Amino acid sequence: MNQPFPDVFQECIKHRSSHLCGAYPYASGEILSPLSKAISARKILEVGTGLGYSTLCLLESNPLGEIVTIDQDATHVATAKKIWEQHGYEKQITTYVEKAEDVLSRLSEQFDLIFFDGYVPQMKMLLQFEKLLRKDGILVTTNLFLRDEKGGKYLKALLDRKKWETGIFSDTAISTKLI
Repeated sequence: MNQPFPDVFQECIKHRSSHLCGAYPYASGEILSPLSKAISARKILEVGTGLGYSTLCLLESNPLGEIVTIDQDATHVATAKKIWEQHGYEKQITTYVEKAEDVLSRLSEQFDLIFFDGYVPQMKMLLQFEKLLRKDGILVTTNLFLRDEKGGKYLKALLDRKKWETGIFSDTAISTKLI
């Protein structure tokens, strides 16, 4: 597969090297568009906006999709908004410039797909995702092995076959919520 939005991907790489920040573009962005389309995701939650690359990937083949995206870095979100506008997706995106933990505790809607591309996934986040993800919804979690080569408690919980059906590749888990 080809990397979607190669201009945005390269802009993210350039920004990261000059800004010396953690706003990595998701290296496997090409899986997000077909995944979002395959499940007809209308409501999507993204944790870790960065410069908005993955947001575009999630919406690329999903014209009816709407994304709630969260990032605590106002500079990144401002840049992402410009990028989304350039590509015509700004009307489908709601942004929060806050810590994810604060926003997640206030959300009550059910999401079809949750994409976590924050720093290190933690159990308290997974508990929020379980509450916000509909049954049979998809959770995509990146950065599984940043601090723990075994993925820690978070990954162990995703491997609980009573609650999740999970496949793992690279540093990413794709999980279907079973209950």
